[in-house]
Amino acid sequence: MEKRISCIEPADRELFTGRSQEISAFQEFLSSIKTGSADKNIFVISGVPGIGKSSLMKRFIQIAEMEGVEVLVKFISTFGVRMFFDDVKRTVDSYAPDARKRFMGEKRFVSVPPISKELGENEQEYFLAQFFEDMDKVQDKLRKVVGVFSDNFERFAWLGYDTAYVLLREVSARLADMGFNLFFVVCIDRRFLDLLLGDKPELFQVLDLDVLSTQDIRLLLQKYQSVTGMKINDVLKEELAKASGGIPFKLALFVCGLLNETSKGELEPSIELFRKVNSKIQENALSALIELNMEKETLIDNIVSQKFNMIPLEELGSEVEEKSSKEALNSLISEGIIEVDDSSAWLKSDAIYEMLRLLINVDQVYGRARTLLKVIGRAIEVKATIDPIYFEWLKDSANMLISQDKPALALELAANAEACANSALEKRLYFESFQLFRLTTGIYEKMGDNERAGMILEKAAKSFEAEDRDFYSRSLLSHATDLFDASGVEWKARSIARGAALIYERMGDDYWEEGLKMMARVFYRRAFEHYLRAGDSDRINKLYEKAISFFSKQPVFIKEFEALKQRAVVKEE
Repeated sequence: MEKRISCIEPADRELFTGRSQEISAFQEFLSSIKTGSADKNIFVISGVPGIGKSSLMKRFIQIAEMEGVEVLVKFISTFGVRMFFDDVKRTVDSYAPDARKRFMGEKRFVSVPPISKELGENEQEYFLAQFFEDMDKVQDKLRKVVGVFSDNFERFAWLGYDTAYVLLREVSARLADMGFNLFFVVCIDRRFLDLLLGDKPELFQVLDLDVLSTQDIRLLLQKYQSVTGMKINDVLKEELAKASGGIPFKLALFVCGLLNETSKGELEPSIELFRKVNSKIQENALSALIELNMEKETLIDNIVSQKFNMIPLEELGSEVEEKSSKEALNSLISEGIIEVDDSSAWLKSDAIYEMLRLLINVDQVYGRARTLLKVIGRAIEVKATIDPIYFEWLKDSANMLISQDKPALALELAANAEACANSALEKRLYFESFQLFRLTTGIYEKMGDNERAGMILEKAAKSFEAEDRDFYSRSLLSHATDLFDASGVEWKARSIARGAALIYERMGDDYWEEGLKMMARVFYRRAFEHYLRAGDSDRINKLYEKAISFFSKQPVFIKEFEALKQRAVVKEE
């Protein structure tokens, strides 16, 4: 019986081809781990997308299981990325359940803190202390060698958590010193390899994969023929081998395409048919992938769960237009793979968001951001509630573009986000507009254009003020003051600080009239600070007199305002 194949799954054993030297290297590494003679405990599979990293890791997992290793496969999800090390520790701890037992009862498990995007020395030491709490007791009870296998290790960098690489190096070094029976096997895109190795390359054994040889590609084609029953003549084999460039993922796409075309019209595979398939992939990789995959449920499951990296399609030179994504989505809806109850239900589905994130622009970071903006834009149009996590994801995408030195794409993202912010303001979606304006200016700020960021915030603040939304207006003006100050435009910083102070003072007056003296005091203080930044001594004196009059029976408050007045006097001198 012919077997269906998928062009998106790591290769099964019957299709796995080549890599004999790499397998031998891993077997030697595993042997040294088991005998306690290893001088490294992190095995890295590196290479360009589509070259077979995931397939090789799958083979390594099979070998490790046959060798009696306790295998932990840890997928790095968008939502679980911060808890990666805590997850590792908890799982390892479960293999030694008696390790924490004391004379009475059991000691509580010590959780590892979440990974942060910035890591100070104190925070790093605290993290390591938590990770290694009682790990010596676990080591004494651990009877097996444990291997942690993680694919797509570049996801940490994509999401802005490259501090995970620093922590991995520190954890690995200490585990090695302890002689702990734990090792890591990770796959990472070649672009991020140096970031992973950092200042301790001696901890890593690296396999940087090359393309498969022509002989291995031919052998892989023979295996495809055996599995699928499709007959490929010698001339077509050479054409396929050449077109694949030694990248197994490309070959899988071509074979799936030929299977699809031959099943439609019961045609024999030919050079002409292959060129048709290749042309389709080049012109529209998104539609091709959806159409070529034999099991669409498997495809969507992998996209939604983020188990597959689609960057190889980018290397094929594909460009996905907006209409392609809509057609693909409509196709999936009509076939019942995705259920949508009303026009805005899909906006609330994390699963569909994740699918679109990968479909638009084929897994480029900019594609992820563009997808998010489309989701946000449509929500604004229909006045649907937007999950705040979307803004966090959009911010992460922007930071990735900047860190990967793609300023043009980051600026385009900022411009689109600003347009969405103005649209939300017109729809009176104030929270959404506020978030988007902050996100927009955050991009310019990170790129060093503080003046432009300040101008956007100043304009937005005036719009919010016109809508009687003082909360948003004063917040944006305060930030704009900092930005103009940082950019050296002092007169503008003073002017905006005065505008913010007037709002704070007006709100203080409102709270005073309502009898909320504590709130009035808070806002007068903020007004004082902004008048001070503006250098407006006249307003400072008037506000001081007002505060002394209002709080005459609260000596603590009076002392506070006297101290503020003294700061103004010192600044003038």
